[in-house]
Amino acid sequence: MHLKSQKPPVAGRVKSQKQKIFEYFCIYTLVFIFIAFIVLLPFLEEEYCLIWKVDGMPQYLLWLKYTGEYIRDAIVQFFHGNFTLPMYDFSIGMGGDVRGFVKTDPINLLASLLFNDEYSWQLYSLLTIFKIFLVGLSFSCYGFYMKQKRYNILAGAVIYTFSSYTFYQIQRHPQFYMGIVFLPLLCIGLEQIMQKRKLLFYTLMVAISLMASYYFLFINTLLMGIYVLIRIGAVYDTHRIRNFFQVLWRIIVSYLLGCGMSAVFFASSIASFFLSARTDSGENAASAVGSYISYGTTRIVRLFLSLVAPVRDAGYLTTISVSVLVIPVLLLLFTRKIRQKLSLKISVLLGILFLMIPAFGFIFSGFSAINNRWSFGFVFVLAIVFMSEFDHLRQMTRKQYLLFVGFIILYGICWLVLEADNEAYRFAFLLLAGAAVLLGILQISPKKIPLTAQKAGMILILAVSVALNGYYTNSASFGNLVDQFQNRHTANHYFTSCRYQYLTNISDDSFYRTDTDMMYNNYNNTAVALDYNGISLYSSTIGSNTIRYFTESESVGISAINRTLSLDGRTSQEALACVKYFITTEGTTRSVPYGFVLDKELSDQTEDYDIYVNQYPLSIGYGYSSVISRSEYENLSALEKQQVQMKSAVLSDEDMDDFSSLSDSSWDGSEISEGDIAITGMDKGISGGNNTYHVKKKGKFKTIVVDGKETEIDVSPKLHFQTTSKAGCEVYLRFKNLTTDRAKRIDVNVYTDGLAKRAIVRSDKDTYSLGVNDYLINLGYYDSEETIEGELSFTRKGNYSFDAIEIYYVSMDSYEEDIAALNDKGLKDVSLSANTISGTVTADQEQIMTFSVPYHIGWKAYVDGRETEIYNVNTLYSGIKITPGTHTVTLEYTSPGTTAGGIISAVCTLLFLSAVIIQLQKKRRALNHMEQ
Repeated sequence: MHLKSQKPPVAGRVKSQKQKIFEYFCIYTLVFIFIAFIVLLPFLEEEYCLIWKVDGMPQYLLWLKYTGEYIRDAIVQFFHGNFTLPMYDFSIGMGGDVRGFVKTDPINLLASLLFNDEYSWQLYSLLTIFKIFLVGLSFSCYGFYMKQKRYNILAGAVIYTFSSYTFYQIQRHPQFYMGIVFLPLLCIGLEQIMQKRKLLFYTLMVAISLMASYYFLFINTLLMGIYVLIRIGAVYDTHRIRNFFQVLWRIIVSYLLGCGMSAVFFASSIASFFLSARTDSGENAASAVGSYISYGTTRIVRLFLSLVAPVRDAGYLTTISVSVLVIPVLLLLFTRKIRQKLSLKISVLLGILFLMIPAFGFIFSGFSAINNRWSFGFVFVLAIVFMSEFDHLRQMTRKQYLLFVGFIILYGICWLVLEADNEAYRFAFLLLAGAAVLLGILQISPKKIPLTAQKAGMILILAVSVALNGYYTNSASFGNLVDQFQNRHTANHYFTSCRYQYLTNISDDSFYRTDTDMMYNNYNNTAVALDYNGISLYSSTIGSNTIRYFTESESVGISAINRTLSLDGRTSQEALACVKYFITTEGTTRSVPYGFVLDKELSDQTEDYDIYVNQYPLSIGYGYSSVISRSEYENLSALEKQQVQMKSAVLSDEDMDDFSSLSDSSWDGSEISEGDIAITGMDKGISGGNNTYHVKKKGKFKTIVVDGKETEIDVSPKLHFQTTSKAGCEVYLRFKNLTTDRAKRIDVNVYTDGLAKRAIVRSDKDTYSLGVNDYLINLGYYDSEETIEGELSFTRKGNYSFDAIEIYYVSMDSYEEDIAALNDKGLKDVSLSANTISGTVTADQEQIMTFSVPYHIGWKAYVDGRETEIYNVNTLYSGIKITPGTHTVTLEYTSPGTTAGGIISAVCTLLFLSAVIIQLQKKRRALNHMEQ
């Protein structure tokens, strides 16, 4: 087996190398500060921070806060002799595993311990900048390991650090640094295995990568496989196939050991993923593109244009924009002889091929969607190309320079033909022209400029080009990405000053949840931030049962597969969810569920809001004496499904056999009736009829001042409708098969007197589509018959159609009786502690006790100390069998895989430490042998 020779280390050389590395680190840091200042200048100008409004506020900032509080509380409990770690939290949606918010990314773990509400945006922003800094640092480590010149390493590090992946992905999603930072380090580990047979560094990097994010380790695993296939030929001159398989098994063993070390972190996360709706989201992935084979005829042109332009992405999260110098650098590479640097050429061509075919985006996304979040891998290839060729830019031949000029002309033609009004392409074209001029000067008189000045000038050109790209992307005057971020003056008190703060004033020792008619996307997870039990949740791993519960009832209380908002004020659903308190805008009564009355004391503590309390609250555990099978249930309409749950428990057909002694549901649906509705007119800007309408103007909202307070009103063109209420009933408006020709999301707003509701409609082309077209909207409870005048507005221009628009009534006549029956067989003396729910129940006959707890495999149930089976009830909830008599009932939660994962991690960590000790002993013996 032939390996490239390695010169033995010399003491003086090691010291010199350390000095060089230190000097490089200082230079890299200064260059980073220079570029980062220009890139982030728009945030200083607009007084914004680096917290993205969409995900940063409701997710990433809360992860930091929650993780810090969790660790500090665990330490305090530990010193007080309590060694039980909380694993379940009812403030996470309707209840969820704490691993959804306790993130084990090593950088975040350390930073979370410093978290303070008063300095949250400052810490978050500095942490984001530090993560970007690590991107170049990890690439620099790779460059030094590959024995490249410092000058070239710096060029590659600048490209790798300041690409559009950083501007568009890491700036918005700081946790996305994990893939791009660990990739070079993992490749160092692969090089060690291929060249020196060392396994431990690679094992450690795999373990930390998995601890940080299984998603990005999955992407990097695919990238590493490609890396090894390409590099194996360069590392070995002979016996390549035999060496490949020898290397492969070492990589596999090392990889599995690393995964085993992090199994305790990985197990519960992967369980949450497979229990979520994400596992089903890939079924219609191709509909977003139209094919797994092609993105369309203009794809290659867009990739070419976006390679140097400050665009956010080239479509489908393809973030590959680097510097205008990438074109001459690639020309230098591909004008070499065919076999020279062949592995680099193959890497570039493979990267382009993968970016051209949607199927690869589907594979790299874990078969859940078509996107190119893996494109940082292509940026890694470009950075290596820069590291290889950058020093040769000063020595371009006349032919190569003219070829570069030709590509600039081609770029201009592509820009003008494809999208002539695109300012980003225009900006890139001007930068290319500027680069051509500067490189031309070097062509004319290279000997008149000192070598040091030439190198410094090239680094400066590179730094300025990427800095300008970043500034353009962020600037309010150009790309305006900065507008998506949070104003720094409001960030630290974003949650504590919002309307939901008043829910923390409630003093009630019973288990309850709260709901609202005002939950908007940016305030998802407020319950986690303020520590109360709510309904809404924003998470990429919402349970599939939760998604099914909302969609089968055609609820507008869910906006995407990763966002639940509310229960839409539906009286029966609010009751079964143990909602006891409901907050609305002051004076708004129409959205309040039946049976809720104003709590004047709580409402007086608020500003502009009213809080209502449920007169008929359910216990967290309530009992059914009749059941209905899933197959029967599926034949019901959405409203019938909703209402039957007030009478009978819904069980799978298989589970029905275990409850044969319970009566079958006798519910006949008589409480539901149908009304009439008519479209009575349309505003200018809307045309059509017969349930098909063309909206000519984009939806528009206007802020006005009413009684000295700012109020946002919808001034969009509207459809007008008229219907009537029915005394003692909730009124529901239903769109049957509402569709649009818009590519992704549109909002349909519904207004009646004192009520505003929104249906968020997503086409199958939207990654977050729920796959539904029917929408059932609660227009509120009416105690008398009234004429209802309503309006519909649409947020986007386009064509809209529906098979029908319908009105339904749900009578509340038997509601109080139903609640009393459920509570009569319910859980008493309820006690909640860390991971445990307990209480007593007395039953005069066999029944199924249903808990208002989302069904999850992490729960175990015990009746009188003996474990009993937990059933999935009513799609969403958990249930157990109760026999006649008085019983003590206990539910206990353990994060799935915690025990097995802990054992595996302990064993693998011991094996790893043993290998480290053995390696150190070998080194010591070798040194002793040399001294002798």
